[in-house]
Amino acid sequence: MAPLRGVIWGCILLFSSSAWGIWNPIISGWNPDPAILTVGDDYYVATSSFEYWPGIPIYHSKDLSNWTLFSHALTRPEQLQLFGTPTAAGKYNTPRPEGPKMYYKDSWYYLLIAEGGTDNLHRSTIARSKSPSGPFTANPANPLMYNGQWGFDNLTVQSTGHATMMKTANGDWYATFIGRRNINGKSPLGRETFLTNVVWRDGWPVFNNGKPILLSEEVEPKSGPKKIPKKWVEKFKGSNWDKDWYQLRTPYTKNYETTQKGLVLKPNVFGLSDRDTPAALLRKQTSLNITFSAEVLGFSGNLGPRNKVGISAYLSEWQHQDIGIRGCVNQTGMCIYTESFKNKTITLGYSFGKDAPTYATNISSFWQAFGPEGYGVFSGASLALFGTGDGEPWPYNAPTVGFSKVTETYFQEDVQDYDRW
Repeated sequence: MAPLRGVIWGCILLFSSSAWGIWNPIISGWNPDPAILTVGDDYYVATSSFEYWPGIPIYHSKDLSNWTLFSHALTRPEQLQLFGTPTAAGKYNTPRPEGPKMYYKDSWYYLLIAEGGTDNLHRSTIARSKSPSGPFTANPANPLMYNGQWGFDNLTVQSTGHATMMKTANGDWYATFIGRRNINGKSPLGRETFLTNVVWRDGWPVFNNGKPILLSEEVEPKSGPKKIPKKWVEKFKGSNWDKDWYQLRTPYTKNYETTQKGLVLKPNVFGLSDRDTPAALLRKQTSLNITFSAEVLGFSGNLGPRNKVGISAYLSEWQHQDIGIRGCVNQTGMCIYTESFKNKTITLGYSFGKDAPTYATNISSFWQAFGPEGYGVFSGASLALFGTGDGEPWPYNAPTVGFSKVTETYFQEDVQDYDRW
């Protein structure tokens, strides 16, 4: 059989807002529960990672506008044992006070917390005391941060809260917090990291001058318009290429490697629908208007009908849309396949060589399938590369599969301040 080489395409066409200056969200893609601190003239933000490995990404910036992934806090299996962990583990979506931070200023201890659950009623509130052990008196102007008070069914930015304040070397105060960008009432990118200015009045902090968070308004100081990110290309070279790729749960063994040709996957019995660790690498989707494509490594030989390699728009084990290649059923050769759960949301296609993509399926509705009752999804959409035996071990004589290049192309987003639908 002649070597097979192709490009698998996933076009996610949903929208976006553009960036120089400090524009929200400051860290796009799902990066919830941001905690910010300063070290001299450097800024660092750590966010939650849930069932993704490695855990707790840490971002770095010099100007509060341009952020890069710096490292991860949890990188060893003994630190983060997520074997068989469901997409949403624990009872975190009940409206309980959480994420406390304490600050000392002008002889007062300030206790900043998140409350209201993780959905549209999420907010930040603050209280103060002369003693760190209390009793605490609530801010009469609470909540500090809650876009829902201006009507949570029409403002685009929702679920604002889980804030952390910090003071810059120049004496200015800012706060990071989470927010969702709603598109037709849904937020495919999940909870992203936002920033607002903070001023102190009558002994209490005031976020964003008491106004709602709008995407059209630049965070102070005013410094210029937004711009579209440059095209991103991954060829799996160098020692640090995989810093911003993730795996699902704690891997038992290394299920990928790099060669001169590119990324080689070591598929196992697990797939993206299993509550385990498949041979898959995932990148956070950071834009609402993006094309994601991956070039499959050329190989000779045949795949079995259950041997699959492809890409996916992934939200959870119940909510992902896949396109790939596998051995054909009841015939020889390779077949293109798509796996799309009900209520689909993306366009999938493929091409051979340098040909333009042929779109295999066009999915028009705006929201993916729901998970079982009682399970929430705390992350947002990711873009995945995967190989799987689909319930069976990968055959010892099966071809080596993987990818030689991944490309993300970004386009202008056009997300308005009000989500009218």
